[in-house]
Amino acid sequence: MTPRLLAWGNSGALGLGATERHTQTGPQNVHSMEKIEIRKISTGETHTLVCANDGSLYSCGSNAFKQCGREGSLSQLGKI
Repeated sequence: MTPRLLAWGNSGALGLGATERHTQTGPQNVHSMEKIEIRKISTGETHTLVCANDGSLYSCGSNAFKQCGREGSLSQLGKI
């Protein structure tokens, strides 16, 4: 089985790339991370940080307090 990153909950903060906020009641594959080897994941109430094996850091979700470390669209995981 190929490892993959799954997410569910409020889709505006999941990294799924959704432009509408609605609840995902079951696991959804985070396609933007399919080719990234993941080392660690850390989640807050409305944001997510993912550390890759190569040391790269990715973020998505609410950025109300600049906790995601980047600007732009945060509905999809993006490299910091």
